[in-house]
Amino acid sequence: MVKELAGLSKDELELVVKAPLLVGLLIAGADGTIDQKEMRQGLDLAEHHLQKAAGEYSVFYQSIAQDFDEKFTILLQQYPKDVSKRQQMVVKELEKLNPVLRKIDPRFARPYHQCLLEVSRKIAESSGGFLRKNKVSPEESTWVNLPMIAEPGLHV
Repeated sequence: MVKELAGLSKDELELVVKAPLLVGLLIAGADGTIDQKEMRQGLDLAEHHLQKAAGEYSVFYQSIAQDFDEKFTILLQQYPKDVSKRQQMVVKELEKLNPVLRKIDPRFARPYHQCLLEVSRKIAESSGGFLRKNKVSPEESTWVNLPMIAEPGLHV
Protein backbone atom coordinates (compact mmCIF):
# COMPACT_ATOMS: atom_id res chain seq x y z
CA MET A 1 0.00 0.00 0.00
CA VAL A 2 1.04 3.60 -0.50
CA LYS A 3 2.98 4.88 2.50
CA GLU A 4 1.00 8.15 2.57
CA LEU A 5 -2.14 6.14 3.31
CA ALA A 6 -0.61 4.09 6.14
CA GLY A 7 -2.00 6.37 8.88
CA LEU A 8 -5.60 6.17 7.69
CA SER A 9 -8.26 4.12 9.38
CA LYS A 10 -9.85 1.21 7.54
CA ASP A 11 -12.94 3.33 6.76
CA GLU A 12 -10.84 6.24 5.50
CA LEU A 13 -8.78 3.98 3.27
CA GLU A 14 -11.94 2.36 1.92
CA LEU A 15 -13.31 5.82 1.06
CA VAL A 16 -10.11 6.77 -0.79
CA VAL A 17 -10.35 3.59 -2.87
CA LYS A 18 -14.10 3.95 -3.41
CA ALA A 19 -14.09 7.66 -4.35
CA PRO A 20 -13.43 7.21 -8.11
CA LEU A 21 -16.46 4.91 -8.24
CA LEU A 22 -18.55 7.42 -6.31
CA VAL A 23 -17.47 10.13 -8.74
CA GLY A 24 -18.57 7.89 -11.61
CA LEU A 25 -21.94 7.32 -9.97
CA LEU A 26 -22.40 11.04 -9.28
CA ILE A 27 -21.63 12.12 -12.83
CA ALA A 28 -23.19 9.24 -14.76
CA GLY A 29 -26.39 9.48 -12.74
CA ALA A 30 -26.69 13.27 -12.76
CA ASP A 31 -29.31 13.33 -15.52
CA GLY A 32 -31.35 10.52 -13.99
CA THR A 33 -30.31 7.88 -16.49
CA ILE A 34 -27.24 5.71 -16.26
CA ASP A 35 -26.95 4.39 -19.80
CA GLN A 36 -24.76 1.30 -19.66
CA LYS A 37 -23.33 1.86 -23.15
CA GLU A 38 -22.37 5.45 -22.40
CA MET A 39 -21.19 4.50 -18.94
CA ARG A 40 -18.99 1.77 -20.37
CA GLN A 41 -17.27 4.31 -22.61
CA GLY A 42 -16.73 6.68 -19.71
CA LEU A 43 -15.52 3.92 -17.42
CA ASP A 44 -13.12 2.67 -20.10
CA LEU A 45 -11.65 6.16 -20.31
CA ALA A 46 -11.48 6.49 -16.54
CA GLU A 47 -9.91 3.05 -16.16
CA HIS A 48 -7.36 3.89 -18.86
CA HIS A 49 -6.48 7.09 -17.01
CA LEU A 50 -6.11 5.30 -13.68
CA GLN A 51 -3.92 2.61 -15.23
CA LYS A 52 -1.66 5.23 -16.83
CA ALA A 53 -0.84 6.76 -13.46
CA ALA A 54 2.88 7.08 -13.22
CA GLY A 55 5.42 6.86 -10.49
CA GLU A 56 5.30 5.18 -7.13
CA TYR A 57 1.50 5.41 -6.96
CA SER A 58 0.78 3.49 -10.14
CA VAL A 59 0.08 0.21 -8.31
CA PHE A 60 -2.47 1.99 -6.12
CA TYR A 61 -4.30 3.48 -9.11
CA GLN A 62 -4.14 0.21 -11.02
CA SER A 63 -5.78 -1.58 -8.09
CA ILE A 64 -8.64 0.93 -8.26
CA ALA A 65 -8.93 0.54 -12.03
CA GLN A 66 -9.03 -3.25 -11.90
CA ASP A 67 -12.62 -4.40 -12.54
CA PHE A 68 -13.80 -0.79 -12.34
CA ASP A 69 -17.04 -1.51 -14.21
CA GLU A 70 -17.93 -4.50 -12.02
CA LYS A 71 -17.23 -2.52 -8.87
CA PHE A 72 -19.36 0.30 -10.26
CA THR A 73 -22.30 -2.03 -10.91
CA ILE A 74 -22.12 -3.38 -7.36
CA LEU A 75 -21.91 0.15 -5.94
CA LEU A 76 -24.87 1.32 -8.01
CA GLN A 77 -27.06 -1.38 -6.45
CA GLN A 78 -26.33 0.02 -2.97
CA TYR A 79 -27.90 3.42 -3.69
CA PRO A 80 -31.50 4.56 -4.24
CA LYS A 81 -32.86 4.74 -7.76
CA ASP A 82 -34.28 8.19 -7.01
CA VAL A 83 -31.79 10.63 -8.54
CA SER A 84 -32.12 13.35 -5.92
CA LYS A 85 -31.68 10.95 -3.00
CA ARG A 86 -28.79 9.14 -4.69
CA GLN A 87 -26.96 12.35 -5.58
CA GLN A 88 -27.42 13.66 -2.04
CA MET A 89 -26.01 10.45 -0.54
CA VAL A 90 -23.04 10.37 -2.90
CA VAL A 91 -22.22 14.04 -2.30
CA LYS A 92 -22.29 13.49 1.49
CA GLU A 93 -19.99 10.52 1.12
CA LEU A 94 -17.56 12.43 -1.11
CA GLU A 95 -17.55 15.34 1.37
CA LYS A 96 -16.03 12.92 3.88
CA LEU A 97 -12.89 12.92 1.73
CA ASN A 98 -12.00 16.46 2.83
CA PRO A 99 -10.68 15.63 6.31
CA VAL A 100 -9.05 12.47 4.94
CA LEU A 101 -7.19 14.39 2.24
CA ARG A 102 -5.94 16.87 4.87
CA LYS A 103 -4.31 13.93 6.67
CA ILE A 104 -2.44 12.78 3.55
CA ASP A 105 0.83 14.20 2.26
CA PRO A 106 0.01 16.77 -0.47
CA ARG A 107 2.40 14.96 -2.86
CA PHE A 108 -0.20 12.19 -2.92
CA ALA A 109 -3.39 14.13 -2.10
CA ARG A 110 -3.10 16.69 -4.90
CA PRO A 111 -2.53 14.19 -7.76
CA TYR A 112 -5.26 11.99 -6.28
CA HIS A 113 -7.67 14.93 -6.35
CA GLN A 114 -6.65 15.65 -9.95
CA CYS A 115 -7.30 12.02 -10.80
CA LEU A 116 -10.84 12.29 -9.39
CA LEU A 117 -11.43 15.41 -11.48
CA GLU A 118 -10.14 13.64 -14.58
CA VAL A 119 -12.41 10.65 -13.98
CA SER A 120 -15.32 13.06 -13.55
CA ARG A 121 -14.56 14.91 -16.79
CA LYS A 122 -14.02 11.74 -18.82
CA ILE A 123 -17.33 10.25 -17.72
CA ALA A 124 -19.20 13.53 -18.25
CA GLU A 125 -17.75 13.98 -21.74
CA SER A 126 -18.59 10.43 -22.72
CA SER A 127 -22.30 10.77 -22.11
CA GLY A 128 -23.35 14.29 -22.95
CA GLY A 129 -23.64 16.80 -25.72
CA PHE A 130 -24.29 16.77 -29.43
CA LEU A 131 -23.67 13.31 -30.85
CA ARG A 132 -22.51 12.42 -27.34
CA LYS A 133 -19.00 13.76 -27.93
CA ASN A 134 -16.97 15.95 -25.60
CA LYS A 135 -19.88 17.89 -24.19
CA VAL A 136 -20.97 17.98 -20.60
CA SER A 137 -24.73 17.97 -19.98
CA PRO A 138 -26.28 20.72 -17.85
CA GLU A 139 -27.00 18.24 -15.05
CA GLU A 140 -23.43 16.96 -15.07
CA SER A 141 -21.96 20.47 -15.15
CA THR A 142 -23.23 21.00 -11.60
CA TRP A 143 -20.96 18.21 -10.35
CA VAL A 144 -18.15 17.78 -12.90
CA ASN A 145 -15.71 19.98 -10.93
CA LEU A 146 -16.51 18.07 -7.73
CA PRO A 147 -17.34 21.16 -5.65
CA MET A 148 -17.86 19.01 -2.55
CA ILE A 149 -14.17 18.06 -2.46
CA ALA A 150 -11.80 20.87 -1.57
CA GLU A 151 -8.52 20.95 -3.42
CA PRO A 152 -5.90 19.61 -1.03
CA GLY A 153 -3.61 22.30 0.35
CA LEU A 154 0.11 22.41 0.45
CA HIS A 155 0.42 21.63 4.15
CA VAL A 156 3.51 19.97 5.51
